[in-house]
Amino acid sequence: MYDLNLFNLGEKIRNLRKKNNLSLEEFGKKIGKSKPTIYKYEENDIVPDIYTLLCICNIFEVSISDFFEFKSISSDNTKSINPFGTNTLFLYYKGFNKKLVISTITVEELDSVQKVVFKNSKKNKDLNQSFVNEYIGSLEADKQIAYFNLKNDPTSNSRFEKIQIIIDLKHCINDKYIGSINATTDSNQPTFRKCILTKEKVFDRDEINQIFDDLEITENELKLIKENSFWNMPINTLE
Repeated sequence: MYDLNLFNLGEKIRNLRKKNNLSLEEFGKKIGKSKPTIYKYEENDIVPDIYTLLCICNIFEVSISDFFEFKSISSDNTKSINPFGTNTLFLYYKGFNKKLVISTITVEELDSVQKVVFKNSKKNKDLNQSFVNEYIGSLEADKQIAYFNLKNDPTSNSRFEKIQIIIDLKHCINDKYIGSINATTDSNQPTFRKCILTKEKVFDRDEINQIFDDLEITENELKLIKENSFWNMPINTLE
């Protein structure tokens, strides 16, 4: 999309006409327009159509860009902001075999883009952990929702993988945000999971166990999935 500043278009046409010593009538004959029409062009009462404007360019041997001041306008209203107030976040979700996965998300502002590095580490309920994988991407957000769009490094991994993490910013319960992870399994099957995001890393065993329980899919959720054939994740999951 472009913002076209047309305010000086008529003045520019007038200046070119006078520079080439043409009267309104003489100029009009060259482009097939009447004297009153040329006058209206120069007064910005009407705007020449594209064909007429190209004829004017050919007569005066100028480029059409000489008539306009082009300003590119992004059609994307999404803000590249970090709404969390911290550059380090912690994400919790359940992996296979009921293992709690605790991921570290670091956000770095780089040329007005929120660069994100996402690292996984597995934890079971005994809090043992091991490094799993790293993903790189971006964060886009407004005041209501945040999207982490990530992909792995194909040069150091055997398969291509993308992840999207969606976080509901409107509801933060006990310093925890609820959200979802859209990704693929090791066999490239699509998978969708609950997740919880925190600004501070949780070390307390009871809190870890509570997060583990909060990530369970409830019987009511299963019932709604069967009834509707889709899953609208409830925002009161952590309440």
